[in-house]
Amino acid sequence: MYRETGCRLQVAGCRSRDLLLIAFILFFSIIASAEEKKSAGTNTGVAAAVPQMSDIHDIKAPEEIGIDLRLLYYILPAALIAALLVLAIFYMKRRKIRLKEKETIKLPPDEAAYLLLDELSDIERIDGKEFYFRLSAILRTYIQERYGIAAPEMTTEEFLPQIEKLALSREMQNDLRKLLCSADPVKFAGMPAVQTEMQSDLNYVRLFIKQTTEPSTQNPEPSNKYPVTSTQ
Repeated sequence: MYRETGCRLQVAGCRSRDLLLIAFILFFSIIASAEEKKSAGTNTGVAAAVPQMSDIHDIKAPEEIGIDLRLLYYILPAALIAALLVLAIFYMKRRKIRLKEKETIKLPPDEAAYLLLDELSDIERIDGKEFYFRLSAILRTYIQERYGIAAPEMTTEEFLPQIEKLALSREMQNDLRKLLCSADPVKFAGMPAVQTEMQSDLNYVRLFIKQTTEPSTQNPEPSNKYPVTSTQ
């Protein structure tokens, strides 16, 4: 019985050694196969990276890079003609402006003022604020040309003391002050303008210009547009 048991153990031990041997052989076989595949892939990549002789070509001749000088024969004359046209147009416009300025300067102050006042004659179609802005500008410009006082550049507060320097009667000075003061609320405070007052003020400016430009009138009569309540 002991012999039989010992034989079985011996057989079992032999089988275990065989299995271990087979396992080691298989393990090393798998490692060897993996190494072969890795080396084969590396060799393929190196071969692919090496350029083939068929990919090599002859060196091309250098290409010229630049502007064709023949184009300059067309570009330069065209640019010169365009510049001359621009200068000619600019000169003509400036000349027209200067001619208009000369024509305006040639007109006496009273005639230039009358022409501008005629543009305000259609009172019903002119906004009250615009009307008094333009009427005041015409009157101030006339006074500047007639008496040499820079009235258009002054505010009403600055201009009022200068009226004393004008060669006008006391009544005309007072009427001028009242016109300027009554126009400011319409111009700057949004006060509505009355058409009858607009017409009356337009007529007053016409009369003021007429009275101050007549050579024979050394001391023109007052217009009496505004009643004088008190005098100095």
